[in-house]
Order: sequence, then C-alpha cells, then structure tokens
Amino acid sequence: TTEGDALRQMAARLPDLERPFILIGPLTDLEKLLTLRGEAHMRFDRIMGRNLFAAGDWSRTLALLTGWLGENGRFCFIQPIPRHTQRLYDLVQWRDDALRQKVVAIEEAIYHDNTDPLVNWDENDLMSAWRAAGLEVHATVERQSEQRHMTAAHLARWFDPGTLDRPSYGERLLAGGLTAAEVEEVRGGYGRYLRDQNVSWQNTILYLLATRQK
Repeated sequence: TTEGDALRQMAARLPDLERPFILIGPLTDLEKLLTLRGEAHMRFDRIMGRNLFAAGDWSRTLALLTGWLGENGRFCFIQPIPRHTQRLYDLVQWRDDALRQKVVAIEEAIYHDNTDPLVNWDENDLMSAWRAAGLEVHATVERQSEQRHMTAAHLARWFDPGTLDRPSYGERLLAGGLTAAEVEEVRGGYGRYLRDQNVSWQNTILYLLATRQK
C-alpha cells in the first residue's frame, strides 16, 4: 500500500538498531506474516492503534489482539465512536420546526439502530469487553471539534442513492416517514446553509489504555 511504502521509506533512514520491521496486511494475516519471518512465537509488550473497531466486528478484533499481547502487555488505542458523531440537523437553521423535529427523530434512530454494526455499540461496550477479557482498563472520553469544508460532493453522498447494504441519509429520511417533497426540502436547506461553508464538526473520541492483569 501507499501508506506501507511510506513507512518503509521512513524506517530505512533509521539506524539498524532503531529500525522497525514493517508488516503490511490485515490483522487476520499477522500470524502468517510473522511465520514468514520465523517469528510466529512473538508476543508484544505494547500494541497501539487508531480506529481499529470501526468495521463493527470489534469483538473479533479484540479477541485477535489479546492473543498477541505478552505478559504484562499493554494496549493503547484511540477510537472514534460513530454513534456519537456530528448530527447533520444540528449544522443548519430551520425554517420549519415541525420538519426539524421529524428529521431529529429519524436521524437519532439511525445512530441507535441495534441492527447496524457500525453504530450498535459505544465506549461503554468497548470498555466492558476489554474488562471481560481480563484486562485492567483506564479510559477517557473526549468531545472534539474540527473544521470541515462542506462541498457539493458531501450533499450528493448524503442524498443520492446509497448501496443495498448502506442506504444514504436521504433514503433513511424517506424510509423514516418523510415524504419525497420533505426530503427535497431538507436537501435544499442543507445546501443553502452548508455548501462551500466551513463548519465545526463534532466527534467523540475514546482514549483507552488496557493492561493484562498479572
């Protein structure tokens, strides 16, 4: 990958004793990659990562990771929580309060859909799972803000047809009870307030430190 090649180029500049080995592949291939190096027995003192659980199958990811942690080893993770991400309805001013209330209800339902593996968990579920795996957990949850430039591409992604397994925001509004005319009104309002504008986008980040108990 491009990222992997960049890491290897940076590592090549380091002295031999400080140079890390860069292995590229999914977590499920780690054993095979280490076997190729004759290091399948290796366990790690520290495992660090960011956004490892976004795919939704985080319980399997956790099981794989704990198998690679050595005695007294420690995990250090930064994990955005999709359930708590920025709500679009909060980015605009509404002319029609009744329509706003409908959109709020539907959008909140999107992020509390127990059948959607992207959002059917939060920081409490993650921390409980780590503790159930026998790890001592220390965690901090932080609300962060960043500036994002909204473009026509964002609006198209929100309202144009999505995929079979991931409907678009506009399709979810329609499925939630809005009429086609109301969805178009929402799209128009978002376009007026957001297109070519910079907005303050809120995210919730979990900082997690987990240590294998002695």
